[in-house]
Amino acid sequence: MAMSVAKNNSLANPNLIRVGQTLNFSATHFSDTHSALKSRELVSTPTSNPTKPDKAALQPSLTPPSASWSAGTGPKVAIVGDSIAVGIGGAMLQQSGITPEFAPGRKFLTQSQGSFAVNAVGGHSSPQILDQLNKHAGVKNAELAIISVGTNDFVNSTVNKYYTPERITQNLQRIRSELNAKERVWVLPYDPQARELVASVARERGDKTVDLTQFQPADRYHPRNYAAIANSISPLLSQLNQAQAAAPGADQQQAWVSTQNALLARSTRF
Repeated sequence: MAMSVAKNNSLANPNLIRVGQTLNFSATHFSDTHSALKSRELVSTPTSNPTKPDKAALQPSLTPPSASWSAGTGPKVAIVGDSIAVGIGGAMLQQSGITPEFAPGRKFLTQSQGSFAVNAVGGHSSPQILDQLNKHAGVKNAELAIISVGTNDFVNSTVNKYYTPERITQNLQRIRSELNAKERVWVLPYDPQARELVASVARERGDKTVDLTQFQPADRYHPRNYAAIANSISPLLSQLNQAQAAAPGADQQQAWVSTQNALLARSTRF
């Protein structure tokens, strides 16, 4: 029904409507939606054979994956960290058809929508990122966590006075432990000291990395094109989708997986 409404109203993003917007439902067909809703109703009538569940109770859920997880498990992808995480998070949202809702100046991006949750603030160092994680529990249990941290620990003089490499490493380890993701991807900064420190944690824990030095810089610390970084992470999203589709009871997810892969294949410049 959502896609039908979006098509009939020429909505570029079917996941976003705004206050005061007028939608036309006259051409929308609700019959399929009604059937889907009926199939989701749980049947509690006792059966004659207590060891064999009622057939109606085995109807698969037709909700999208983000709604099919148990309550409180969070999104599929979490992007956390500093200004580089703001850019990567915005690019990943945009490439999936979601409009990033930046704060003025694009310094903040705290947004949970669809399968994504971005919790990133420009200028934040490792202790501040850790503090933000404790305030936004929704990002903690994602399937995939993308972490950008370390640059500000070394280039921010106010932090540099108090945080030695050993203490920064402890913060990185704590950030990792707070993110209960199945996969973690560390963004390796341009700054050599920060890059080596983050890379050492990733190597120790067997985590994946994305090295910013592969991408053209805009300045000493930030990449020029965040979409290129988002594209490099897209294969991991595809792997997660395939793993979920292969899991028991995942047949009903297949249509959503195909749609998500199609979105990930879009090349949108950010």
